[in-house]
Amino acid sequence: MTIACQEINQTNGKIDIDEAALTQQFATEGGVLEVRFTTNTDWNVQQYNTQHYSWASINPTSGEAGENVIYVTALKNETYDGREFAFALNAAGASKEIKVVQKQKDALTITKNAFAIEGTGGQVEIEVVANIDFSYEINAEAAEWVTPVATKGLESTKLLFDVAMNKSIDTAREATITIKSGSFEEVISVSQDVFVPEWELSAPDVWIGKDGGSCEFTFKANQNFEVIAPAVDWVKMTESDGTYHFEIEPSTEYDTRVAYVNAIGEVPGADSYAVIYQTGHAEMYWERSILNTSAAHTNNMVNLSLLNEDYLVLGNSSVITLMDASNGEIVTSIEGVAYHSLCTDDAGHVILGTFGDYGGSEIYYATINGTEVDVKHLATYDGGIWSRLSNYRAAGDVTKDGIVTAFASVSQYWAAWEINDGVVSPYKCGQIAPEAGLGTVWYPGYGVVMPMGTKLSDGLAYCAYDGVYALQICTDPANNTWKQVFKTFSTWAEGGSGVDVAEFNGRKYAAIQSTTFADGADAGCYLVDITDLDNAKLVYQLNVWEISAIEQYTAYDGGGDCRLLAKDDALYLYAVDGNYNVVTCVKFPKL
Repeated sequence: MTIACQEINQTNGKIDIDEAALTQQFATEGGVLEVRFTTNTDWNVQQYNTQHYSWASINPTSGEAGENVIYVTALKNETYDGREFAFALNAAGASKEIKVVQKQKDALTITKNAFAIEGTGGQVEIEVVANIDFSYEINAEAAEWVTPVATKGLESTKLLFDVAMNKSIDTAREATITIKSGSFEEVISVSQDVFVPEWELSAPDVWIGKDGGSCEFTFKANQNFEVIAPAVDWVKMTESDGTYHFEIEPSTEYDTRVAYVNAIGEVPGADSYAVIYQTGHAEMYWERSILNTSAAHTNNMVNLSLLNEDYLVLGNSSVITLMDASNGEIVTSIEGVAYHSLCTDDAGHVILGTFGDYGGSEIYYATINGTEVDVKHLATYDGGIWSRLSNYRAAGDVTKDGIVTAFASVSQYWAAWEINDGVVSPYKCGQIAPEAGLGTVWYPGYGVVMPMGTKLSDGLAYCAYDGVYALQICTDPANNTWKQVFKTFSTWAEGGSGVDVAEFNGRKYAAIQSTTFADGADAGCYLVDITDLDNAKLVYQLNVWEISAIEQYTAYDGGGDCRLLAKDDALYLYAVDGNYNVVTCVKFPKL
């Protein structure tokens, strides 16, 4: 028979009783069991029926507040059927139901048939009450992680099993232990949760200056682990009494370098690590906000160039702004000059180009004296490429020997005009990296083609918001042969709009400006060693979040540019981001 159990709390009565006491288990032989409890008021026993009177009794059936004992007596069960009854213990509205169970003749009893173990492991203790011999069996799938420890013979028998650590962070597991005696058996389930790693680090990371230094870490965990030294040659690790000491050599890099101290746990995937950062030799030389100035971003064409090493020239398609290259101070702003894109050559001329929207455009060159601008015509683009043409670049001397390039969007072409002895040759063009499967760039301000020297044969450098976001070099413009040299970290909403190349300390470098189309994106500017085109190396990345002059995000169209200058035993990187209206200069000393 089965009797439903319930607890009712209506007034101020209270019964304190162990959960285990709510079920009283009798062996076949019967006997007397004690039910101990405490109440805060008088109590009584409510017996639901009298069917148990022939084999079991309860005494006493009432009492006063305080600690009390009820004695439950059961006669030997001579039948082959189990039997049970239940009674209620009541105290001023509070009630606890107590179930009395007696096994059939030649039966065995266990006190608990389900165990839940944490992932770290533990022990299972099974109490078997039996009047017959029995054996146990662990299911084969669990035999490796559930193992018997000992058997204790008391009035009852206690079986002990060790549960090993679950070396999985995503898969729980179950086992069964079967207690058998003849035709009788009891099945105990053992469930174990996944392993949840717990790590305690003295610090998650540490910063070391470019001159080197030392630091220490300690690790603690709920598993055995091994600490692995960083896989770099500039960090040396020693250990003493659980403390790991690190010696960091002086930096030989421009950018911040990183070393990882890995703590490998015995559970796969339950690892941890600490980080050692070391600052490089690159120096944030100066930074300027141009917000609320005449140089601020006005549309999606933002240009930055160098004039005679002393001045930066900023262009926003409506104003020409000169900045002191040494400190970023605005020297002068010149209005009234119509152009779309500007750049400079190596001889101090400012190249001004108009916007060719599927048609013709004009290229001019100008000299600046104070606020006076002397503009002269250089070349005409006749619209031979079905595209928009702009974002001009120049090298050499456009009045003598030099070159001017432009990016033709939509059709993804480059265009170039070579100048020899002051004579401008007809433009040449070619499709940019046709084998790369590039996406369409709808506006020329989202891509740039830069001459690698003063002649077309010196090669071309290209990067754009094209789905590839990579620096690509045309090593042979005559045959339009392209090579992907460096893949930036840019993705959707980050575009390449500026490229420059320079030689410094016997190496060749490329700068790539990758500006943003969304607030919060972290595109920045890359400095890449391209001395060996097959093994280009990133030597520095200027991230937007590193620039303190940023005041607010003001645009959305990715305008930006960059320039390199080798001067006075240092390489200078200049970058402008039109979306944040900030101009930055980073200095790279000779190492």
